[in-house]
Amino acid sequence: MNEPDQGNSDRRIQSLERGFEVLEYLYREGETTVSELAAALDLSTSTAHIYLKTLSDLGYVKKAASKYSLSHRFLRFGTKTRKQADIYQAALSEVDKLADETNEVSALGVPERGKRVLLYKSESSEAVYDNPPAGEYTYMHWTALGKAILGHLPRDRVEEIIDQHGLPARTQQTITEESELFDELATINETGYAVEDEERWNGIRSVAVPILDNETVVGSISVSGPKNRFDRDRIESELVTDLMQSKNVIEVRLAHE
Repeated sequence: MNEPDQGNSDRRIQSLERGFEVLEYLYREGETTVSELAAALDLSTSTAHIYLKTLSDLGYVKKAASKYSLSHRFLRFGTKTRKQADIYQAALSEVDKLADETNEVSALGVPERGKRVLLYKSESSEAVYDNPPAGEYTYMHWTALGKAILGHLPRDRVEEIIDQHGLPARTQQTITEESELFDELATINETGYAVEDEERWNGIRSVAVPILDNETVVGSISVSGPKNRFDRDRIESELVTDLMQSKNVIEVRLAHE
């Protein structure tokens, strides 16, 4: 058997990279025309058309009139990936239970490449706040889910994440100073929970706790809703208690898988 060519380890297939850029653009925008895609990605119109037609022929993009969008074929990838995650299997019923008990939106997040991935969410019939869709990546410091994870990572790993992604603002309440973030992470580590106070969405608060497996943080769960329903008393007397109970159940399940 031939050994891998180590000299080519840094080589990349540009056409494949560009194809994924097209898919990422469709994910962000929802739909596009050939000319819109060409302008957005600095492609010629003919090249943009070739990418879209190829992806359409393969079944990953669909066309309606002059608009292209992602096909439902991607659902099988997301479903398969999510079901393979131990934390998803361990947390699913508890996240649903949190939504039912609190009448809010509950969610499960995991870290990946220095960002928070929304792995699953559940909404009660009375919930008025809709989280972004499952599979969404976002900055750790924007959300309670992300901060709960950061609060239980080694400092040098947090510094690596900051170096990689920065601390961009989303609202006027977003933490953008490294020293302020580390002060909050110390509090999170001490109390065991994180609070998001309009740091991503105006008028929205969220509370989250980390999920540990063998003393390593592997994700977090949260409850989110309107700020006027998330006063300090409710957070401390009800929501943190509910989250901690679910956290314990999930961690026991992970330990026995």
